[in-house]
Amino acid sequence: MTTGFNPRWVLIKRSNLTNKDWVMFDQARSGGNDMNDFLVANTAAAEFVNAGDTKINGLSNGFSVNAGMWDGVNASGGEYFYWAIA
Repeated sequence: MTTGFNPRWVLIKRSNLTNKDWVMFDQARSGGNDMNDFLVANTAAAEFVNAGDTKINGLSNGFSVNAGMWDGVNASGGEYFYWAIA
């Protein structure tokens, strides 16, 4: 996604399927541009730490979502909305 800035916090939600989670990534939690630690805002689950392929990468002009992500965050034909903050 092109945002025009390097996001330090990103919220992603799939909008064309029901029962998909609100997933939050941030650079402070992960310690850099590879954001592989995340929270699932609509559950009581603990923080997911070093979640392997489950990550997004902060770029100078936006972010990219790892192709290995589950369908709640990245899938062919999926429709998503996101909120990114610098």
